[in-house]
Amino acid sequence: MLGGTVSRKSTSCGAISPMPTCEAAVRIEEDLQAALEHSLEPGAAARVAKAWLRYERPELALRAFAQAVERCGGYASTPELAALRPMLAVQ
Repeated sequence: MLGGTVSRKSTSCGAISPMPTCEAAVRIEEDLQAALEHSLEPGAAARVAKAWLRYERPELALRAFAQAVERCGGYASTPELAALRPMLAVQ
């Protein structure tokens, strides 16, 4: 689901970068969006939340994080998702 090619060549998105190409980044975002429409296993939901945080979309990360915590409360203490904990408590 989170596949995509990593390019070290110059892309239409900018200079030389180890980040996914623009096309790959769009596909990744589409896959992440589609994942939110399904019931995910807690581990997968936590990984989707982390990915949305990397894309600077905390509102979408929160949706995935809530799904992970709902099914397995232990995911609430995931260090990489600490910024979402206060938002989860407000929901």
